Amino acid sequence: MNKKGGQSLYYPDFVAVQKLSGGKTVTWIIETKGYEDETVALKDAEAVHWCKKATEFTKSNWRFIKIADAFFRRPGRKFSSYQDMLDKLVDYQQEEKRQLILT
Repeated sequence: MNKKGGQSLYYPDFVAVQKLSGGKTVTWIIETKGYEDETVALKDAEAVHWCKKATEFTKSNWRFIKIADAFFRRPGRKFSSYQDMLDKLVDYQQEEKRQLILT
């Protein structure tokens, strides 16, 4: 849904399948963002909703993740695995939220 309340076509930046133990998988809808305008929160909410519905329909796990450009631009940023990147991203996002609360 766009800021005017209408429907828009959506093409994610990336779609990735993560293999978990026990043969399970998670299909990730991945968005990368540099600049965020007023429509980004609407798009994010719609992507989360879509993943919930896709999970219910397909009986496989679909998840949405947004990765800020600043997350990758930190000096020395390296990942040993996709899971390592996700763990560091969660830490980064929590720190960003704390900074917003403090300012």
